[in-house]
Amino acid sequence: MRILRGTEFSDLDTLLAAAGTDPTLFVVQAGQVAGLLPRLGANQDLILDDAPDGLLEHRRQRLEIAERMGDDRLTGLLARQPFLRHLESWPPPDEARPVRSLLVLDLDRFKAVNDRYGHLTGDLVLAEVGRRVKAALPEGGIGARIGGEEIAVLIEQGREPAMALAETLLMAVRGAPFTEHGLRITTSVAVATAGASVDAQTLLNMADGAVYAAKAAGRDRVAHASDVQREALEKDIDPAVHDFENMTRVIADRVADMLARRGRALFEDLQEKAEIDALTGLYTRRYLDRRLGFEVEEQRGQLSAALVDIDHFGLVNKEHGWPSGDRILTAVAKRITSCVREGDWVARYGGEEFLVVLPGTGISEAHTVLERVRLRVGGRMIDTTEGVPVRVTVSAGVAELEPDESVSAFKERFSCKLLEAKRGGRNRIES
Repeated sequence: MRILRGTEFSDLDTLLAAAGTDPTLFVVQAGQVAGLLPRLGANQDLILDDAPDGLLEHRRQRLEIAERMGDDRLTGLLARQPFLRHLESWPPPDEARPVRSLLVLDLDRFKAVNDRYGHLTGDLVLAEVGRRVKAALPEGGIGARIGGEEIAVLIEQGREPAMALAETLLMAVRGAPFTEHGLRITTSVAVATAGASVDAQTLLNMADGAVYAAKAAGRDRVAHASDVQREALEKDIDPAVHDFENMTRVIADRVADMLARRGRALFEDLQEKAEIDALTGLYTRRYLDRRLGFEVEEQRGQLSAALVDIDHFGLVNKEHGWPSGDRILTAVAKRITSCVREGDWVARYGGEEFLVVLPGTGISEAHTVLERVRLRVGGRMIDTTEGVPVRVTVSAGVAELEPDESVSAFKERFSCKLLEAKRGGRNRIES
């Protein structure tokens, strides 16, 4: 049992990496609880660093008792340490049991689940895998969680029953989606069969090599340790070297997968930042041009768009300053978005201009929506940064896309309608 203090580590990732999958009590500050709690292992717990020493010792003892008792709280299977003790004590001195088989299930690409959906979803997947494994256990079989996403099963049977069970477990994991996300999870299953002359650590090493072989061969499959060894001998390769080659292939694939996912996440983050206007929270002009082009090209049914402009916005900046101008831009953006419907979208077109795009909407209905926008914006004062209430109005030009019309022609028409609204006295809609 380890006790790790959060103040001794630079961040939570470093703290968790130091703990690994070991039984650990984390002593942390209140601000670290929310980030650490969803990432705790089944044999880990946390306590605040200002808790009394007596309480800390009580929590430590509870974790040790739980570890000795043997239940993994997440999967409902046996925990790692009691399982290993059972494995090491087989067979009892007064009994002769010549054969046993160890099966190890390693969930495929499980880190990607945690990275994309969060550790809470990952825990739900592990809990469901535990239930499916328990349901498939034969009489006398023992199931245990021996690592983060690794589950072991021990049966006192030979190769053929063990391989049949491995296929059953493979299908049990693959058979139905997990969580509300409908995740499809697969597992690689290793089988190692040996008699009493093979000790527990050797049996585990045999299964470990078979896991890497199953993953190196493409994942979502079963591999028996003896078949892996036979393959190496037939290729005139030392089995240890063969295992190492499989391991390096799997690790290289994991690293490549991790880099791809991290790169994709970074790209998506940069893209999102580039496509969202920092001031108003609306889409940027870059996004507008790309999506409007797509909408026009698709031309699925009716499509209307409106260019909205804040009236006399230059005077606002001149009389009340740029910070007040920014505040008014943000308020107007919120009022516009509050008036549009699901499926419509709004982007910042220019300085004080906004584009409202209404897919599946004809000109009459679009005019009604924009009239609602006009009334909402002008219906209530907006305070400047100094608390001075200012009445703001908008003008808008609305156009419906014509058959085979280009993007540039479409923009030209709603821009001209906006000019008509401005010339007609402002605070009005022209369509």
